[in-house]
Amino acid sequence: MEVVLREDYRYGMVDPIQWPQLYSEGYEYLCALQRHREAPHRLARLWWTPDEGEDFQLLQGCTIKTLGLLRAECVRELSEMVDDLVAEVEDSERRRMHVVDDRVLWLTTAMRHARDRLRNFACTFRDAAMQVREVQRYWLMTRAYLDYYGT
Repeated sequence: MEVVLREDYRYGMVDPIQWPQLYSEGYEYLCALQRHREAPHRLARLWWTPDEGEDFQLLQGCTIKTLGLLRAECVRELSEMVDDLVAEVEDSERRRMHVVDDRVLWLTTAMRHARDRLRNFACTFRDAAMQVREVQRYWLMTRAYLDYYGT
């Protein structure tokens, strides 16, 4: 199998947030992934692809001319979705509503780290778009875990 990054910064057929996957022990919750949603659905931001001309702002006065950040307003909605989901996981853990194991804790940590890199660390547009995909992927996997095991 060859894994290739596509132009939209997704991985095609092996990308679990794109297509149903074969059952895999340890990732059984992937069958509960949300389906693709279009705007104005509240989850549409999870399939958003940033546009370099509109969403990316180059750093001024930097010797490396390709470094920049996505505009804050572009990242805000996705960031709020991350905060809400992290709060839900923490609430579930506190109230012991379902089994919260290391997998979901790792997913939420990875999701927050990817979001923080997206908001705070200057990079090329390609790297920023990859971070968007990472945040989206971890959000969808965390949500699938919660839905599969019941919140």
